[in-house]
Amino acid sequence: MNDLKNTVLTLLGPKKRIAAIGLVCMMVVGSLFEVVGIASIPAFISLLENPELVEQYAWLEYIYTLSGVDSPSDFLLYAAIGLIVVFILKNTYLGVLSIARARFIFNTQHQVGVRLFDGYLHRPYTFHLKHNSAELIRNVKENASLVVTAFLLAFLTIVMQILNVVCIFILLLVVEPVLSFVSMSVLGGVSFGFLMLIRKQTAKYGKIEQEEHQAMIQAISQGLGGLKESLVLGRQGYFLKAFSSSSRRFANACKFRQVMQEIPQRFIETIAVIGMLLIAVTFLARGGSMEGVVPILALFGVAVVKLMPSMKVLVSSFHAIQFYQYAVDNVCNELAEHAKEIVAQKSESEAEQAPFVDSLVFKNVVFSYPDAKKAALKNISLRIPKGSTVGFVGSSGAGKTTLVDLLLGILTPTAGQILVDGRVVQEHLRRWQSRLGYIPQSIYLCDDTIAKNIALGIDDEEIDIEQVYKVAEIAQLDRFVHSLPNGFDTIIGEGGVRLSGGQRQRIGIARALYHEPEVLVMDEATSALDNQTEKFFMEALSRLREKYTIIMIAHRLSTVKECDTLFMMENGRVTETGSYKKLIKESTTFRGMAAVA
Repeated sequence: MNDLKNTVLTLLGPKKRIAAIGLVCMMVVGSLFEVVGIASIPAFISLLENPELVEQYAWLEYIYTLSGVDSPSDFLLYAAIGLIVVFILKNTYLGVLSIARARFIFNTQHQVGVRLFDGYLHRPYTFHLKHNSAELIRNVKENASLVVTAFLLAFLTIVMQILNVVCIFILLLVVEPVLSFVSMSVLGGVSFGFLMLIRKQTAKYGKIEQEEHQAMIQAISQGLGGLKESLVLGRQGYFLKAFSSSSRRFANACKFRQVMQEIPQRFIETIAVIGMLLIAVTFLARGGSMEGVVPILALFGVAVVKLMPSMKVLVSSFHAIQFYQYAVDNVCNELAEHAKEIVAQKSESEAEQAPFVDSLVFKNVVFSYPDAKKAALKNISLRIPKGSTVGFVGSSGAGKTTLVDLLLGILTPTAGQILVDGRVVQEHLRRWQSRLGYIPQSIYLCDDTIAKNIALGIDDEEIDIEQVYKVAEIAQLDRFVHSLPNGFDTIIGEGGVRLSGGQRQRIGIARALYHEPEVLVMDEATSALDNQTEKFFMEALSRLREKYTIIMIAHRLSTVKECDTLFMMENGRVTETGSYKKLIKESTTFRGMAAVA
């Protein structure tokens, strides 16, 4: 039960915990209303059979006297009106309680989804290197909803139904202690035994459902993401087979869940009917009269009508908690990790922004990827002065992109320091990243307009369209855009599917320049441009060298000819440093690269 409590507290923020306490208090009142409703029916039936009972109970006689009627028979009319009022009040209150519970549940669902997504957006880049995007999509889109609507709703339902069962049980104990105790023990024992019987299978199928759901998303994502290659190579069957296999196992898990939710009703209904008959027979066997058994059976009948759904819902809710425990643990662990990450980021200094004035320095930097056997970068020490243009060259796997990822702050050095104007980058990360413009080799494009892709992540009303025009011109994109019927309002399709590779790359370049960065980082940024467009872009960039510090990664050495300094990398180390002319003259390796460029 402690684990259940801790799980619920993790899912709820501080404000939601207060709301949950208020909701439970409302449930207690609702359970009392239920008991009043149950008790009032057999009481009214007893009055119908024997109106003289009014004079046998002090509290009833007091109400009778207060009503001012002339006879017990006339009092029945007031009793009937009172019964109607009780049920109107009860059901009105329970309706309000249903609205309050629904609001609580779905507001919490919204908040858990936002907390998860916010956490993933703020997790370190190394986290995303280790996790498949299908898993993260499943957690945000499906599990955030699942753990609230299935798990948390089940938990609240359990609280509500336990309150109902306890209150009804107390009422029955007052009227018929022995029969009530025996009946509830049998009903509770059978329900508990059923849950214990299927507990391990429930947890097993709950885990299968989660794993296969993720596998289905992954198969769909991979199949559609590589559709062009699949069509050419005829590989559609591979992705369909992967999806079909996971879908079958997912369906089996869902089938088990559905069946196990319905079976308890059959057990409980059978036990309830047998129990009612045994109560009647036992009461008569003990010498009770037929007149006396009717109110007792009415009380137990109404109680059973209420208890049967309650016990069914209780068993189903406990089953749901067991079934979705794997998903809940996953989400709670993620929320706990996200909370740590956000606290760490909020502790970062929020001091006033200071301009980049001197240099960027790598000081004995070492970096190893998680679980890697050897370091990707080894003892890197270099200096990049403000306003310079530098390039990193070397064969694939030399460590160039890893070094740039460290410079961008999305990776953290395993050892050593990266300093900007003498300050450690990781201690002022957001300040440093706000000065950067980044152009990756593979440009992410959303299914939106060209203008919105250039000003990515900015609300429509805040987009500076003049700045969009300006950076599009620098990126050699303006002529192409003006040739389109809708210009910058042209929708480019998912992933920029309607554009050429060079056009996508130029949007990425314009995006990096839109924010007017101080440092421009280009990771093979011109690789998709034709020679003439690259020449025009580099000429435009050279006119801005006084404004930007430019850092390039390039395989095409024509891109880095005008750099002030080149860093030659090999096996995670900087092996040679100098200008293009110097390296051509002094480095055999560099001359070999230049010869095949």
